[in-house]
Amino acid sequence: MEVVTATRKIVEIGDPMTSYKRAVYPVMFDDGNTALYDRVTAVLDVFSKEGLIYWAANEERGFKSWADRGATPRGWWKVARRLADDEYDHDANLDDVIEREIRAEFGTYKNGRVRHAFQATKHEAADIGTMADKWITWSVDKELGKNVGAEPEIPDASMVAVNAWLEWRRTVNFTPYKTQLRVASQELEVAGTIDCIAGVGDRVAVIDWKTSRQVYGAAHMQVDIYRRMLNEMVLAGGASSLGAPSIKGVCGLIVWLPKNEGDGTFKVVPVDTSVDHLAGFIGARDALRWRQRMGE
Repeated sequence: MEVVTATRKIVEIGDPMTSYKRAVYPVMFDDGNTALYDRVTAVLDVFSKEGLIYWAANEERGFKSWADRGATPRGWWKVARRLADDEYDHDANLDDVIEREIRAEFGTYKNGRVRHAFQATKHEAADIGTMADKWITWSVDKELGKNVGAEPEIPDASMVAVNAWLEWRRTVNFTPYKTQLRVASQELEVAGTIDCIAGVGDRVAVIDWKTSRQVYGAAHMQVDIYRRMLNEMVLAGGASSLGAPSIKGVCGLIVWLPKNEGDGTFKVVPVDTSVDHLAGFIGARDALRWRQRMGE
């Protein structure tokens, strides 16, 4: 699929990669030139990282008994700083990212007592959200007639989210068109991957599956930016290549899926269009570029 501009076309968006600590997509144009576009999720990390220091301080206060197990306040600050410097995927579940860093910092303490205390309150090893998303993509691709292979094996914990998705799927008129679609914007010089594009009712929707604790503002911004990118394609005549019928417009939906039995069922959250997400995103992108120029 192509993104058309007045001067040149994007003909290929490569696999996401890390280049000199930048999380990017390689982009190729029809004139033979290439560029590295920042990932939309890397831009959104500008928002998510600010709260990590406070998270570490709160955790340190909340687990005073950990001091007896070797988890010092200095250790917590080290964890927070490493998280802030890490180029983790914004789409990844933050709890799983935090668990990984906690283990890296405290997992070597004697008798492994700190790691065991943390495991008592966190899910074991598997990235629940990522595995649930993998199964959902497999299921939709199978419905689309793709050669998807055997059903992926996922941990029991991920089945809570999967079952909630199946329940949502039964409640809507859902016509999938694409999964894991890469999109890019020459104007913004960013790229990303849309979880799913589907007809929901009489609209075409850009859909993002979320298993975070709640639907944060950054999720609205992410889907809105993806929606804008897709609209570029539609305006350039890309709707037919999606296999979609004539459309009234592309909307954005966030489908929140629980990770625990006690968290309730799915929630469908339309993107809040009363907020100027584009202005906020451009500000975050410029902040990311400033950090990159400063070598941070």
